[in-house]
This record gives sequence, structure tokens and C-alpha cells, in this order.
Amino acid sequence: MDETTADLFTTIALGVADSASAGERNRTSETVEDIYRSHYHELFRYLLLSGSDDADAKEFLQEGFLRMVHHLKQGKTIDAPKHWLLRVLHNIRCDEYQRSARYVAVDSDDLEAILRRRSEEHPDPEAAALSGERYRRVRAAMATLTDRQYQCVLLRANGMKLREIAEMFGISAVTVAETCGRAMEKLGRLKYE
Repeated sequence: MDETTADLFTTIALGVADSASAGERNRTSETVEDIYRSHYHELFRYLLLSGSDDADAKEFLQEGFLRMVHHLKQGKTIDAPKHWLLRVLHNIRCDEYQRSARYVAVDSDDLEAILRRRSEEHPDPEAAALSGERYRRVRAAMATLTDRQYQCVLLRANGMKLREIAEMFGISAVTVAETCGRAMEKLGRLKYE
């Protein structure tokens, strides 16, 4: 567990301790910690792929988990924590970019850093090269999508239902399905070019 993670859990423990009994505190803390350990890397990857840099992604994740703790402290439940966090992270990211009036796209330096990290995961140079090449092709194809198509495809790939994505964007589930369909058609055509 790195220093940022330890700080997060210290903050969570302090926040939960304010309003919960010892039994509730341990149960809530364990739940949040389990969710953190289960989904952190996947959520981090989602944020990177949706245009956040490393520092922003870590900040958004910390804010998302703190919001989860506050939500749970209010006695509310979360049926699908990963999907709940994806929705919260999307909203945090959108709010931050609107506030700062900038849109951050993954530039070539960020992409190379991601590819370098991925290649370090593969000790076999051939496997690393194939993985890197596949990633570059997918990334290039994804870059041809509109922002809405890109977000919908990423959220669907992370297991969100059409209805959940629709609620997040304030559109109908049919519109989300059509958007994902058009994106998949476009990606399918690019596969053969």
C-alpha cells in the first residue's frame, strides 16, 4: 500500500470514526477497503483512458472513495459499488474539467508512459511488443470516436448497463444503445482498414 493509499484509509477511518460505533466502523472500513482493493486499478485505468493524467486520476479516485464513505455514513447503501464509483468518477471528472475550462486528452507522452508500464508487466519482449501494438491500434481506433461514443463504449466495457449510462448523461437508454452501436460499427470498419 503506497503513501497515498495509506492517507486515503486514514482519512476514511477518521471520517467513519466520527459517526459510527466500533462495530459499524470496522464493517464500513472493511467494505470500503475491499472495494478499493478490488476496483482501484480498473477505475484508475478508466480515468486514464478517458483523458485524465496520473495526478488527476489519483485525485479523482481519492475524492470518489471519500464520497463513498460519506454516502455510507449517511446510512445509504450501494448495491453495485464499481458502477456507483464509475458514475461518481465521471461526474467528478466532468465537474473538474468544466471548472478549469479545459479538456485533457491523452497526449503521446502519456500514451507512451502507459505503454511503458504495460510493457513492464510483460517480461517476454515479444508479448510486450504484441500487447503494445494491439493497444496502439485500439487507441488509434478509439480516437476516431466522438467524445460521447468514446465515453459510452468505455462505460459499457466497464460493465455499466445502458440505463445507468443513460442516467449519467441525462439521455435515454435507446440513445445510449444507438451511440454504442454506431461506435462499434465505426470500430469494426477500422479493424479491416
